[in-house]
Amino acid sequence: MLGFYVTKHPLTKYEKLIKEIASATIADLPQLKEGAMVKIGGIITKISGKSMRGPSGQSERSYFLKFRDLTGIVDVVVYPDAFQRNKDLIQNDCIVFIKGRLAFRKGAPLINAKDMASIDEGYESLADKLVVNLSSVGLENQIIQGLHDIFLAHPGTCPVFLNIVTPEGQKVSIKVGNNYFITPSQRLINDINELIGEGHLMFN
Repeated sequence: MLGFYVTKHPLTKYEKLIKEIASATIADLPQLKEGAMVKIGGIITKISGKSMRGPSGQSERSYFLKFRDLTGIVDVVVYPDAFQRNKDLIQNDCIVFIKGRLAFRKGAPLINAKDMASIDEGYESLADKLVVNLSSVGLENQIIQGLHDIFLAHPGTCPVFLNIVTPEGQKVSIKVGNNYFITPSQRLINDINELIGEGHLMFN
């Protein structure tokens, strides 16, 4: 009722996962451009509905959510078509990822939700590409071979990019071949982290 948690915040256990999949935090939104497509992870804290006349002339119900992550809270609007695709996830205290278009209303950010995914299906449902950040210093053949083997072990349609930073600070982005595209999963993440350590990958 007071807007804070007496016990541990329910998002704390998912903090690492949210950082890997989300493209921004709620605190980042005011600095982004209107119209940007964003992915955020958090918890639905309030739901309200409003009937509106749709293109067909029929009354359709849209939903307005209060959505919170570990950095703040934002309003989310879910129009009827998006609601039909995601209605099972639109529940109070449901922890989800939301992908949507950023707008501003009276200077405050507002997200027009397009797609949603449960916290456990964020990799599979919302990942557009995998980015692996590497340094050219100490980049040995066994690491390249290890990534090669991991990608082949998780075949799919998600593109993979290797971002390599040189000692001079230059960044080189390499898109791997189509036959190395992957299916995002926690197992894939674990395999890559075991090879090169944590903190080197993200999904966009």
